[in-house]
Amino acid sequence: MTNLAELRKSESLQYEFALGTGRTVANLLSRTKDLHGNTDVFNAMASTGSSASPVKWLGEDEFLEASI
Repeated sequence: MTNLAELRKSESLQYEFALGTGRTVANLLSRTKDLHGNTDVFNAMASTGSSASPVKWLGEDEFLEASI
């Protein structure tokens, strides 16, 4: 499991999650900036579920339509 501290430090992890979610790195980092570094990335993504634009892991078909 990857936590936010690891994501914030690792450029390769940032791009992995950007590709997997269809979000930009800047968007991912700004959406999680107020969360504690020990928070699991997938829990952080789940916490956006009630927002107008939730962050979620893309399905196989959605990868082709993602613009990052």
